[in-house]
Amino acid sequence: MQNLFSIRTFGLTSVSLAWGLLAHAETAQPSNKATLAPYRGNKDSTAQTVSQDPNCPKTDPSFRFRLKHREANGIGYNQGYSSLDGFFVFGATESWFPFLDFRAHLFNNGKPAANLGFGLRYLPDHLHAVFGINGFLDIKATSHSSFEQVGAGIEILGTKWQMQANGYFPMFSHNHLYQVGFYTFQGNHALFRAKRELAFKGYDLSCKRLLWSSRLCDLSATLGGYQFFADYEQRASGGLFKMQTNLTPYLSFEGQASYDSLFKGILQIQMSLSIPFGKRISLKNTKLSCVQRSRLAHNISEEVDRFEMIVTNPYHTDSVGKDPRTNNPLHIVFVNNTASSGSGTAEHPFNTLQEAQDHASTWDMIYVYGGDGSPRNMNHGITLQEGQWLQGSSRPFFLRTTFGPCAVPKQTRIRPSLRNETGNTVTLSSHNIVAGFDMRTSESGIFGSHIEDITVDHVFFKTSSVFDINLDHVSGEIAITDNSLLGNQGLFLNTAKESKIILSGNQFVNTGSSNMQIHLQGDKTHFLAIEENRFSGSQGGSLIEVGDSCSTDIVLQDNRFSTQSGLSACLNILSSAHSTTALVCENNDFSSPSPGLRLESTLFATSTWTLAKNVGHYSASSPSLFPFTFLTSDIATATLYLAGNFANSRGFFLGNPSSTATFKAASLDLTSAGLENLNVGSFTIDGTITYIPFPSTP
Repeated sequence: MQNLFSIRTFGLTSVSLAWGLLAHAETAQPSNKATLAPYRGNKDSTAQTVSQDPNCPKTDPSFRFRLKHREANGIGYNQGYSSLDGFFVFGATESWFPFLDFRAHLFNNGKPAANLGFGLRYLPDHLHAVFGINGFLDIKATSHSSFEQVGAGIEILGTKWQMQANGYFPMFSHNHLYQVGFYTFQGNHALFRAKRELAFKGYDLSCKRLLWSSRLCDLSATLGGYQFFADYEQRASGGLFKMQTNLTPYLSFEGQASYDSLFKGILQIQMSLSIPFGKRISLKNTKLSCVQRSRLAHNISEEVDRFEMIVTNPYHTDSVGKDPRTNNPLHIVFVNNTASSGSGTAEHPFNTLQEAQDHASTWDMIYVYGGDGSPRNMNHGITLQEGQWLQGSSRPFFLRTTFGPCAVPKQTRIRPSLRNETGNTVTLSSHNIVAGFDMRTSESGIFGSHIEDITVDHVFFKTSSVFDINLDHVSGEIAITDNSLLGNQGLFLNTAKESKIILSGNQFVNTGSSNMQIHLQGDKTHFLAIEENRFSGSQGGSLIEVGDSCSTDIVLQDNRFSTQSGLSACLNILSSAHSTTALVCENNDFSSPSPGLRLESTLFATSTWTLAKNVGHYSASSPSLFPFTFLTSDIATATLYLAGNFANSRGFFLGNPSSTATFKAASLDLTSAGLENLNVGSFTIDGTITYIPFPSTP
């Protein structure tokens, strides 16, 4: 309704003003009759007589270039600019005057803008006023975006009074999002901010009055109003007043004051240097005085009075970060061991981890600052509730916002340190996230039993007496990424329910009996991906055991395995009972004084092993050990696809000593020689091997 009222008001005002100007123009009489010659002959001769009167000022030329500079900020921009304008009137010998109005601008910060306008002005035979219409294409570049708009205007230009009305309509994008990101922690939330540049549509209406004039200079005043509208209910409604003076035909000054509801009060000054040239304006109307003729010709050759800069304004909206797991606003409890005792907000964090544990609810985040880098006030461990997220300040993390996923960057370089000298440092519940900590413990760094959906990311483990990460009877999605496990043993994981397990980017450097033990059991489906990890230091390497009647897909890719000197393999994968295992092993390195990779299918297990581009480098001298070992026993079945692998020393061993087991190996020519041709290294074969064609779909 408010927009409709504004449009109606604008229309009524325009009609009333136009009517008044027309009435004034129709009743106006020549002010200097002495300069008019009597009518003799045709109209052209009369016009010529008037124009040659030495007392009549010369009319303005048809063409003009203008250099100008305006300071400082204005309506929809925040700095001054310089311009090169050009105005050209064509066919200036009749009552109709088409024109071209172009302007090129350069802001003080180097950003460009431009206007290209076309219009038509008409001088009736019996009225002392010029009527005009125009259309413009406007372009403006800002620091973050660029905008285009079209404009249309009407004008009535009398000898004393002038009226202009213009409308402005942005094209294409009028709401440009240029930055989204974390803004601040506030209270118990993370705030994100979206920064936009908005282009406004709108209109303006102005009246101009000539106050004083002479042959060389004049002074005029303009009073106008404007309204501009943009998204998010942005509105600029206000008025302006400006004084203009032409000191000479070449030099002019302008001062403008404006005030509106958005941009508030603005003062501007402008200086212009004009370069007129070309044929002078010749008017058809013979009933004009010299002064009227000069003023109307000046109006015809003057550029259109309008907002030449697209009205734009920056705007921001804030959004509370949401938990990506629930899409609910994330409530954050803050801890800083160097702070005074507080309430757990960002402004007043708790100074002990125990206070955070006592006050945090399910699905809250406990955000721990690095503090002084020591476990002071954080040395008794913590037991998490369901859905809680334990986050260290040295790691970024992602939250959901109304603008899409956004990262909260790390807030400190110091990694917060947690310790428990009498038990596990972190005890998990279901749906927990633990990220960005230095952990010391007398037992396990992280322990959880009968839980689901766990993420452990960027945690530095040390001094664990058993396993750094100990997960018993887990299920769902288990993600263990980019951790350093330096305790006695690395990872223990046991599951009998459906699970998806991701191990990626971890460093296992353990001094105990194993780097990793994973036991996949039950009658469910499991997926295990082990990618880009490093395993070293342990006595017994790593074990993956697949049992019961579960179905398991295993992906090993881009890992490096080694152990201390011993007889245990770097990685031992054992499929037993009635399980079904599909293994894809690619681009892994097994380099150690211990055997490399050992795969075994036993009891009633069914296994499919696909190995490509792996390296097995055995650096000890035992004649019975191999970089790669593949075995079947009991009533098991194994199918082996082996291509592009390298093994030194004794190379590859394929063993099937059981008369009830089935071992199939893909070969180019259905012989052991065909298998050897696909890989680099010697082959030792024991028992019955059935050769199948290669390549073939595993």
